[in-house]
Amino acid sequence: MENQEFRPDIRMGKLLLVEGMDEVNFFACLLSHMAMLDVQVIQLAGKDHFHRRFPLILNSKHFHQVRAYAILRDADQDPDNAFKSVAHLLRKYGQPTPAQAGGIQDASGLRTGIYILPGDRQSGMLENLVLEAAAIPEARECVEIFMGCVTRLPVELQPHNKAKSKAKAYLAAMQEDVPSVGIASQKGYWNLDHPTLSPLKQFLHEVFSP
Repeated sequence: MENQEFRPDIRMGKLLLVEGMDEVNFFACLLSHMAMLDVQVIQLAGKDHFHRRFPLILNSKHFHQVRAYAILRDADQDPDNAFKSVAHLLRKYGQPTPAQAGGIQDASGLRTGIYILPGDRQSGMLENLVLEAAAIPEARECVEIFMGCVTRLPVELQPHNKAKSKAKAYLAAMQEDVPSVGIASQKGYWNLDHPTLSPLKQFLHEVFSP
């Protein structure tokens, strides 16, 4: 049923395949900031659905026009395993397969790339990366104080995902309430020129530049 509902509408020759809508919103904003307006961002509904939705991308009637695509995935607790999972998926369907995370591969007129967030073989996710690029560092300092208090709670009461909790705490300190990391990028709550984003931006340039 889930596959029947997913109908990829490929409109551009460059695709960025991400986990969910939060990533769609964030990377659409980042790509616009980088003046890369010819890249279409498509969500694959989380890493658990990658293996179901990816072949539908490849079998789309417009996939023949794609010249480059990249897959971005959260590392979570195991960045090496996250890369191996994506690389296995590419090999399974005969796609050019980069040898390492952050790498690209060209074959038969098609370029692919894999990037595991937050990057540099670190565990974590998009939230870890953007928190480093907080546009208001003073608010991030408040978050660290708050999380220091949280860690003194009994273990069973502490948040399971501390990165997401930190991001929500940071956004709670902003003047205008926003529900997610992706929408926060549209409000300028992340510094998209921060050096911590440079490796990711370099990767995007390498994959999608002519």
